[in-house]
Amino acid sequence: MSNKEELLVQESTTAIIPSTNRSPPTTRLARFLLPRADGARLPALPSPSRNGGPVLGEELRVEWRGWPGSSKLWIRWVAKLRPQHEGLWRRVGIFDAILATTRRVRRDEGLLLQLMAFWSKETSTFVFPWGEATVTLEDMAVLGGLPLLGKPVSAELPDALCGEVAALKATRSAVNRSKSRKAKYSIWAKYFLDRPREDDVAGGRSGEDAAGRLLEHGAFLAMWLSAYVLPSRPFDVVQARVFPIAAQLARGQSVALAPAALAGIYSCLSTLAGCAPLQILQLWVWEYFPELRPEKQVSPDNNDDGVPARAAQWHNVAKAFNPIYIHAVFMSPEKFEWMPYGSSSSSFGLPPGNGGRTVHGQDIARSDKLLSMALCLRPCELVGIDCIEQYCPHRVARQLGFDQDVPGDVRRVNSDSGAAWATYEMEAGAVAFIAPQENAQPQDNIPPVENLANAQAIVVDLRSTSEDIMAISNDESDEESEMDVEVDANATAKLKLVTSSVETVVCTRSLYYLRPFELAKDGQPSAGRTNSDQGIFQPKREVGTAEMIKQASKAQDLGGTVSRCCVAFAVARCLNFL
Repeated sequence: MSNKEELLVQESTTAIIPSTNRSPPTTRLARFLLPRADGARLPALPSPSRNGGPVLGEELRVEWRGWPGSSKLWIRWVAKLRPQHEGLWRRVGIFDAILATTRRVRRDEGLLLQLMAFWSKETSTFVFPWGEATVTLEDMAVLGGLPLLGKPVSAELPDALCGEVAALKATRSAVNRSKSRKAKYSIWAKYFLDRPREDDVAGGRSGEDAAGRLLEHGAFLAMWLSAYVLPSRPFDVVQARVFPIAAQLARGQSVALAPAALAGIYSCLSTLAGCAPLQILQLWVWEYFPELRPEKQVSPDNNDDGVPARAAQWHNVAKAFNPIYIHAVFMSPEKFEWMPYGSSSSSFGLPPGNGGRTVHGQDIARSDKLLSMALCLRPCELVGIDCIEQYCPHRVARQLGFDQDVPGDVRRVNSDSGAAWATYEMEAGAVAFIAPQENAQPQDNIPPVENLANAQAIVVDLRSTSEDIMAISNDESDEESEMDVEVDANATAKLKLVTSSVETVVCTRSLYYLRPFELAKDGQPSAGRTNSDQGIFQPKREVGTAEMIKQASKAQDLGGTVSRCCVAFAVARCLNFL
């Protein structure tokens, strides 16, 4: 690796305690996203969830008016413009995103409300008892079909495009003079779909026709941005503020829509205001929580019209679950699929068999896909139209195919959109990363080793299962001493086995006392139980989590003759409910 390249992924020889069986400790080369906590200070702690149990009644209120549909008029407009502009849509990276809008994602408010209760605005992650997870830039590219490369949405409009934006504004003014006095989506689409083409009008000239086509294309993209990518109030009209973005796209200039749309989703989750493409958030839930998926379309790959398979398979499907059951699934560590698309390598077109290979700047500079992949791996600020949000992939490294370490803090620079964009924009030749393994669970099936004395780091991967979580009766006192907590003896013994040279032992199992675990899809309470007690993984109280995270951070920076002890994956559970 060149000395000038910024490394996004760090390797450490690591001892692993397998999580899925009782095999002996193993060792392998682990790969961590940076920054990793250095032990000098505690990492940022997520805020507690809004509610310890399921969201019931009117506990959370979200405005859903911005949820997009897929009207016949819109589908007709896509079909009309696709033959003319498909090549341009592909070049600027919006082809899949536009075609996906011809399929309907039905809103499940109950599902999203239960999910929103786990959101932490401090870390831009969902904080579950078993770890942190979030919508990543990879998700925006795969599920939303949105480009990661291009200018920021806040970029100043080039002078050459000012006339085209003025033409869009004039059109909006004309539509506003209609009976509705608003540039509503239906009226906006009809204005262009129903008017005669310039070349069909007597005396029409080719230059006028080209200008008319360009105006219609810009108007089409403005409606697409307003309804599906960057929605804002009022939600049923084409927004003038997206005209500069639409004009650039219509001229074939790339705009980074994925970070802007993701910033909107993060902001919406923090404020409970529906100014975001929340249909992508719902697709995210269905991809990562198989237990909550509705039945997919029978033939999702039968896409003669080119609609992306992931959009086609979720078209117009729905399945209602009881909120208590939904909450139970979110609380269960066994219900989350860390890598539903395979590895990030496969998402961005890295050939199979390249997992573990170092990708250098010279390779990234020649490939937009590799540059997009690199952007998914580095913490940064996401610049939206009217918000700036922090992106922390190192807190959810396992979603991207890497090992999870204690995450380091990243300083915020969100006071200025220019400075924030500088943290996202990447010089392709100046970075390098190690491609993640194709195997979604790389820590399994590793041959055991006898001598771990030379390990540079020790990762303890003790994932909780329902058997690891202790339950106590509801009448036990919340003030019970933390010294009374029974720690998994097997887990501690295994940890000591591989950390004989480590002075500090941090056991990461059994962090919480929880009410009895049961899944109830139909939502019918058991006899003698109330809905509040029909709780599934209902946190009763924390058990020494603050002390445990302090030990983890201290142990990680022991240095000298003492091996470093990195507590992987379980750190998120240490951080929860503080």
